[in-house]
Amino acid sequence: MTCEFKDLGRKKAEFAFIKIEEIYKENNKKFKSYIKQIPMYIYNNGLIATLSFILKKSNKNKESEEGKSYCKICEILNGYLNDEKFNEYCIKPRSNDLKEIIKYLASNECGSGEYRRITLNVLSILEWLIRFSEGIL
Repeated sequence: MTCEFKDLGRKKAEFAFIKIEEIYKENNKKFKSYIKQIPMYIYNNGLIATLSFILKKSNKNKESEEGKSYCKICEILNGYLNDEKFNEYCIKPRSNDLKEIIKYLASNECGSGEYRRITLNVLSILEWLIRFSEGIL
């Protein structure tokens, strides 16, 4: 069982490292300041409200540093929630549209236990993203 958790942790670390490397290549220096705020938004407002906020920011001004950063956060979270490596933790039904993920989380289909599990897993991938962004960006 411990081995499975270690493997899952390594998979999350690998996923986050690859994403932060992509951002480094895009030379998006402001990404770090935006990604660091997301966990606190989740703690204060909940996952659904935070994902809605990210969606709003990503649709706003896509040419600005802020817009690009939130688009990337949106893309990363979509990718994580739909990745086969994390199939136990991914959203059902799968969707590459954050609106559909929000709709699912807000529906009666998603129980409170599943909602908490998904929230904790989003927080865990954010933890890795923040660690790597602090070291690389």
